[in-house]
Amino acid sequence: MNRFPDAYIAISKQVSEHYLFSTERAFLRGSLQLEASKPSYAFYAANRAGSMLLKRTMAALAAENGREHLDLQRYFVHTDRRRLERLEDETWVRERLMGGGFCLGPLRAPLPPSVLDTIPSIALIRDPRDIVVSHYYAVTSAHTIFDRSFLEMKEAAENMTIDEYALSFAEEAFGQAISFAKLCERENQTLFKYEDFMSDYEGVLKQVSKALNLNPPSQELREQLKAEVAAPGKGDRSQHKRSGLHGQFNKELMPETVEQLNRIYESELQQLNYL
Repeated sequence: MNRFPDAYIAISKQVSEHYLFSTERAFLRGSLQLEASKPSYAFYAANRAGSMLLKRTMAALAAENGREHLDLQRYFVHTDRRRLERLEDETWVRERLMGGGFCLGPLRAPLPPSVLDTIPSIALIRDPRDIVVSHYYAVTSAHTIFDRSFLEMKEAAENMTIDEYALSFAEEAFGQAISFAKLCERENQTLFKYEDFMSDYEGVLKQVSKALNLNPPSQELREQLKAEVAAPGKGDRSQHKRSGLHGQFNKELMPETVEQLNRIYESELQQLNYL
């Protein structure tokens, strides 16, 4: 992969376009059978904010409630990043995403404002100071290379210290968290915290089901998902779940870096109730 990145990227895109994401491809072709009478919903989460755990949770809830899970964001990123513009296009969203029977996410940015009130959703945020640490390890070690944009980000990160990366990536991490917090000021959008998700998974799971008007998860599903949450990260940089702990930034970053983040983003941390 690292010796021939362009070849790896080309093969990866072909595999994603023709072999993976079968549900997403069927949906976009119009051949996916959906239970249109069941309202659709969406969920949002930033990278390194528990988005993959949330995705598995929401997909399992969708299956138990008669919905199909669609990860269009990931499909577009892994095939042609330019397709992400569709999720910002009000006309495309109204034509393709206003039907029933599916669960959409994780999304990394809010859908067009004019359609938000018709699609109930939840958003998961995490302390951005932990996100910048986790993102550094993910970019430099944990993730495979799926396009040129990611390769360039990886190469840049590998030439930085973790403190340099934290300061350079902080604006994006804080901006995304604030955008989700503002999104959830709407009546049919509900905000959850990663830290609560990890410490009281069953409680949050019940709240998520209630917020989206879903049937409570079965006992079997609760036990299955709870076991996954309880599995500890091993601190291995090559693993997607490296630690999953709150407050890792205090251990990983220099005290002066933490102080600088706290000073620059004091209002954001207070708004998100992390300070």
